[in-house]
Amino acid sequence: VPTHVRALAQERVVSVECGMYHSACICEDLKVFTWGAGSKGQLGHVEDNDEWLPRLVAGLQGVEVVQVALGFEHTAVLDRFGRVYTWGGGEQ
Repeated sequence: VPTHVRALAQERVVSVECGMYHSACICEDLKVFTWGAGSKGQLGHVEDNDEWLPRLVAGLQGVEVVQVALGFEHTAVLDRFGRVYTWGGGEQ
């Protein structure tokens, strides 16, 4: 059954992306939120915990994100200058 994500009720979401076990969204003010499985760091938070409610990716503060993509255990974002940021499972 579709369920309203009330944790984002105060945000104006302009884009949402779903991976196999985690999700992300970009808001009108260019904030990025992630939620879901986080054991490989794919949520972009300091801790590698699962988050069942959307949580702001604080490490992107000041980055003007225009696109987000989710892989199996990693996440990538593109900023308005064409720079790509990645985090989560995988080699560096």
